[in-house]
Amino acid sequence: VKVNFFNNQFVDELAIGHTFCPYSYVGRKLKKREYRTLWIARINAAVREEGTMTYSQFINKLSVKGIDLNRKVLADLAMNEPETFKKLIDSVK
Repeated sequence: VKVNFFNNQFVDELAIGHTFCPYSYVGRKLKKREYRTLWIARINAAVREEGTMTYSQFINKLSVKGIDLNRKVLADLAMNEPETFKKLIDSVK
């Protein structure tokens, strides 16, 4: 609730419009972009650790083999289940 000092009325900011959080829409989009960048960096580091393959080569080989795992799952496997991720890399080589 906001006080309007021009005519001493209480004005609900949500009733006025989008004055409460004008950048919330943009913030949600930036958050998605930043997480995707983080996942790609984690996958790239884990793939390069296992051999001479790069991130783009790994993603291409996954799609050719028909393995549909998103970047969030791949990054989670790379961080928390390195043995499983290594088996996944070996399966696409």
